[in-house]
Amino acid sequence: MEEVETPFVVNLFYWCGANGEARIKDTSTYPVDSTTPRIERLRFTSISARNAQFAAGVFHGLPEMPLRDIIMQDIDVHMDPEANKGQTAMAVTVPDMCKRAFFARHVDGMRMNSVWVDGFEGPFMDSEFCNNMDLEDKSNGY
Repeated sequence: MEEVETPFVVNLFYWCGANGEARIKDTSTYPVDSTTPRIERLRFTSISARNAQFAAGVFHGLPEMPLRDIIMQDIDVHMDPEANKGQTAMAVTVPDMCKRAFFARHVDGMRMNSVWVDGFEGPFMDSEFCNNMDLEDKSNGY
């Protein structure tokens, strides 16, 4: 990938297609039913991105249905040194970012092996409401 804003985005608070429904902006826990999205067993392997702008990756599940079992292996992301701040994930629940590494909310099970992010600012992983995070490999001075 070349000159992408955020190479990896998995976002269950996606605001397009919500038809103005207030629930899409609400971070409360809802009952799980047949309309609740479920995303699990994602594998990202041998992917490179150059001149990324906002973040290397954003992973945002729902309080009632976290993203589950994500593996990233042999990932190489280089942030654009002249990047500008912007919207990473089309969600009011995700702040604007510039040259960030990873942002995760409501994730259960993420493993990173040989994941390199060059030129990011801030923490390697900004996570809340996450469990079973195995982030052994880091870059940018780690």
